[in-house]
Amino acid sequence: MSGGPRRDPAPGPVAFPAAFSGERRIVAAAALTAVLAGAVLAGCGDATGPGPTDASVADVRAADERLQGQWRLVDFRPETPLDPVMAGMLSFYQPKIIIEVERGRIRALSSAPGLHFDRRYEVRDAVQQRFELVVWDDEGIAQSVLCELQPDGTLRAKTTYPWRGDAVLARAR
Repeated sequence: MSGGPRRDPAPGPVAFPAAFSGERRIVAAAALTAVLAGAVLAGCGDATGPGPTDASVADVRAADERLQGQWRLVDFRPETPLDPVMAGMLSFYQPKIIIEVERGRIRALSSAPGLHFDRRYEVRDAVQQRFELVVWDDEGIAQSVLCELQPDGTLRAKTTYPWRGDAVLARAR
């Protein structure tokens, strides 16, 4: 897995306001990536590679089923420290954002203004409790998240470009 940006030939619609600053886009991408990660950790594969093989179709469907619903970001630990502005934005949005995963779409449901997105995702390379989640941003760039569903029901995720780090998600109540 190279971890760099990849283009998708058919990106889904995204609802970022036109005035959404670069910093807010990054926070939204991080929250999205972390929440998406909310299903199962480890996937091995490349976001530009072929889709799931026939042998893994049942595992991919099962992983996608477990991912459905609403999630909240419990913790995010970046690989490298965030600058003070980004750290502040993350701490502001973290308790306010709920991520809804439904039939190939992932959306931010935030009580805070300025953080909204609706993106296409795909589950790949699922094996038992682990899989790769690929989400396409508004530019058609794929972001991969390696996920693992934990026995306690939380989701652990290893996020990649542009926010590298470890996330924990829990079902929203």
